[in-house]
Amino acid sequence: MNEMPRARNLLWVTTTASCLLAGGPDEASQRQRGSSHATDPGERLGPERDMSARQARAALWPNLRGQGYEAASTEHVEATQQLLAATMTYATGSTDGQALPQLALAAGLLLQRWKIDEHHYLAILEGPDGSGRTGAFLLRLGPPPADGRERLLQAPHAFFDMGTGRVTLDVLLARPADFRGLATNTLQRYVQPDGTKKKSARNPADVCHNHRHPFVAATVGMAEASDALEVIQLHGFGDDRTIPELPEAWAIVSAGSLDPGWPRVTAVATALERDFGVTIARYPEDVELLGGTTNVIGQRVRSIPDATFLHLELSSNFRTKLRQKPEWSRRFAAALVSAP
Repeated sequence: MNEMPRARNLLWVTTTASCLLAGGPDEASQRQRGSSHATDPGERLGPERDMSARQARAALWPNLRGQGYEAASTEHVEATQQLLAATMTYATGSTDGQALPQLALAAGLLLQRWKIDEHHYLAILEGPDGSGRTGAFLLRLGPPPADGRERLLQAPHAFFDMGTGRVTLDVLLARPADFRGLATNTLQRYVQPDGTKKKSARNPADVCHNHRHPFVAATVGMAEASDALEVIQLHGFGDDRTIPELPEAWAIVSAGSLDPGWPRVTAVATALERDFGVTIARYPEDVELLGGTTNVIGQRVRSIPDATFLHLELSSNFRTKLRQKPEWSRRFAAALVSAP
């Protein structure tokens, strides 16, 4: 970013947004000074909801069967980026969150406060129209992890790479203090504007291959709002997909880059092999497939100072075991955290 530190820059963004959306500079400046008339943002967001993992899954992944992809306007994309940037600084305690309701209104998204297993979260969900054009986000409220490394899990193809959505939520809930939250798509990647599902040269609903998708903007907003953020994407490949170099591989780990030698890739692959006793491949050192190099989110994240990207392709068998065995989710989360 430019000369202003990120937290200060985002504070300026949210203050400006408050001025524009909530009635003028006097009201915004009073809130920033801690005026007695300032409203607790928690009150404006409504009561906190006690949520089970099953309830969280239902809210994050609504049934949008038959819904066609609706392209977002430039204004919606920009508003989504502003909202998720401001939400990130609020989640980490850098700003007071007073502008969040107005920013959510501008983005056409809903804010809900959740409590899951004694941890507090802010959920950012699509409105009642259920268009599927943005995605869903769940950010933990509280301090950074003990090691100071912010991590955001993503399931960008939850309805195609089957099981990745469930796995992502399970990993977050297994070690919530070590992850900032998760982000997921809400519409199948190959849904076309007319509602049909078919892979084509252009798949606008695919959040990983549409530069103008609000999900991409949201990720950029969160990464720019953090001093350092690692985006960890979980994908999947089927039993019918052959990996010529290592057909026994249970997962492929990459940085979404053609360049070999990324230390974090090797560290995570090594930790997964050690903890699960299975073969884990690195891209491009071990295999030539499924490296995520065309992933636009990875491209954008890697262009942001201090932000990093980790891309994991999980076999069908690995995803099944992770869903069926809670202990595997805890071990998987531990491997992601422990690897330097």
